[in-house]
Amino acid sequence: MKRFISTVCLIILLVLLCVKTDREIFSQTKEIIPSTESKEKFNTKQFDWQRTDQYIPPNFENYFPDDEEGGKKLDALWNANDKDSRPDEEILSTVRNGLRRGSTHKLFTLRWIGNKYIWGKQSQNPEAIEIMYHATDGDKNDTRGPAIYFGLSVVQTKTPNILRALVEICMNDDDPNDLDRIAWGTQNQREEILPYLKPYLDNTDDMVNEKAQVVEKILKGELKAFKWAEDRAREKAKVEYTTKLPEIKEKLLSGDSQARKDVIKLVMQNAITLIMDDSFIEAWKACAKDKDSGVRAEVARTFGEHWVWSSREQKPEAIDLMIELSKDENREVRYNAVYFGLSTVREKNEAAVKRLLEIAMDDKDPNNYQRITWGIKRNRDLAKKVLEDYISQYETNPELAYKAFQIYEDMTGEKAANPERFVKIKEKISADINDVYIIVFTGKESFQPKDGEELYKEFESKLPEDIKTQDFRWKKWNNAIVGYVYIDGTFEKDKVKKMIEESPNLQLLETEFAPEEMQKMLKESQEFKSIEENK
Repeated sequence: MKRFISTVCLIILLVLLCVKTDREIFSQTKEIIPSTESKEKFNTKQFDWQRTDQYIPPNFENYFPDDEEGGKKLDALWNANDKDSRPDEEILSTVRNGLRRGSTHKLFTLRWIGNKYIWGKQSQNPEAIEIMYHATDGDKNDTRGPAIYFGLSVVQTKTPNILRALVEICMNDDDPNDLDRIAWGTQNQREEILPYLKPYLDNTDDMVNEKAQVVEKILKGELKAFKWAEDRAREKAKVEYTTKLPEIKEKLLSGDSQARKDVIKLVMQNAITLIMDDSFIEAWKACAKDKDSGVRAEVARTFGEHWVWSSREQKPEAIDLMIELSKDENREVRYNAVYFGLSTVREKNEAAVKRLLEIAMDDKDPNNYQRITWGIKRNRDLAKKVLEDYISQYETNPELAYKAFQIYEDMTGEKAANPERFVKIKEKISADINDVYIIVFTGKESFQPKDGEELYKEFESKLPEDIKTQDFRWKKWNNAIVGYVYIDGTFEKDKVKKMIEESPNLQLLETEFAPEEMQKMLKESQEFKSIEENK
């Protein structure tokens, strides 16, 4: 399961750039008010999700044209610097005509439309809701899940047709992600949605009736969708694989790399870990030493998820295995060991905390770093003790002390004492230490620059004279100008953060370490442009 730096770019430059108003808690009782641009269309056309004369179910095949040229136009729109400032009608018609054939992943497209026109918006666009309505009939991974998550689940007052469609999805979809999201999104309309279950509850077919009872409990909040799915998967695994467990254990213990890959795939696809007891730990340990990094990566993921993350009793030997795998030469193995294992240990001992901090100090990959920051929150006192011990060695081991200083605030929630001393320490350490940060910012409501040049002038006018920035780039996002710069130096980064936070006109959106791989990708990206490119 590979994770690329593009994930980070999406987090920093797409999701986090949706200014907080896009994620405000919304009221389920507000009426849908069409935006000014769509009022004329709204008044002359009734969408399928709005109809009261008849129920027209979501229909992906009929609604989205199989249009190769439309797919190319959607790709061009997606890559355009000004895509967020295009007219609503152009954006929505291009998405509808190009969704089937566009090369951009449908999840990204539907997330964009949902965030731009529906989620948290007081004026929710009815045509965007129509797109989401019919997209729920598409492939469950590519379109259904995103259309529910970013679309129908966050429509403020769901119409009878939306409620009926959501019930039909629940009856035909066993994915707990979708079931849980629908239950969350309809909790303020339970009395309205439950009657649509009655035909299924009255059905004489035992399987239909049983599923309807489950859905009813989930929608009422009496049963968690993920708990139901896990119990169901466990019972299925017991029936189909209990007698095969000895054979599975033997392949994990002594099989070659291909045999192990095959059996791990079987285990993952059929949730067989749910019926494995602790006698399997030694077999997984043997797999963790396989010469094939792909095997080791799946061990870190599968073993970590079952014996650490989801386990009520997190056994020391399981945690020790995650520590060992976190030292693997392969990046994906290390990532999985952190994500599925070490970061999820509830009561971390000093060895686990030290290992997480070592990774944070040495590997500035934002995916890992953010996960470690999240995972260490319950152990901040221990993290503080470890980091202060490292910092105390600033005379004998300045590199270790400086690395500890870099991450101190993120990992402890406090600022390191006497930060000025690290300015001198930096002069003694290796230039190879990653000390470059990306700072993403925009204007406050009182300051709305017309372009990147105006935003940067405001930023530069407040910048301390001793701070040098690198490679300012910008884009227009949801009618706001957003820019980023690189700052070299932890001490310097803190000064710039403070400057932005105290500015009456600038708003800080995000600060992250900026590994060279991220810098290269952002420079090559068509999403952001330099001031010179705008002239």
